[in-house]
Amino acid sequence: MIFKRGVRYPERIINSTKSSTSLMFAGTASGTVLPLYVVYKAENLWSTWTEGGPKGCRFNRSKSGWFDHICFNDWFHTVALPYCSRLEGKKVLIGDNLSSHFNYDILKACELNNIAFICLPAKQRIFSSRSTWHSLDR
Repeated sequence: MIFKRGVRYPERIINSTKSSTSLMFAGTASGTVLPLYVVYKAENLWSTWTEGGPKGCRFNRSKSGWFDHICFNDWFHTVALPYCSRLEGKKVLIGDNLSSHFNYDILKACELNNIAFICLPAKQRIFSSRSTWHSLDR
């Protein structure tokens, strides 16, 4: 759940509709946080859904509410690539191994901009286990 800073009593509102929203968070080793990317489950993206979001946030929609090849391609070309192309030298982009993340345009853009796209193994849980984080912190 995402709330504005300082909200004292966040509420969880649940209705009976089957909705789905996916978020893409991306950060760098230096601590830079790239703009949030939101994918709604919808046929159309309504302008009212894009109002009042975090600064620089991008919005899209898909039938499932998940990142399909169209949404990932848009995220890559509008969020990741503009940031990476401003950097000198070799860049590494770490992601999961979902097949929708790969198409010719993305792989070619990675090659042209000296970006290595590294895929995590399937069902990788290194980032979700609290005990793993504590062991890495030591």
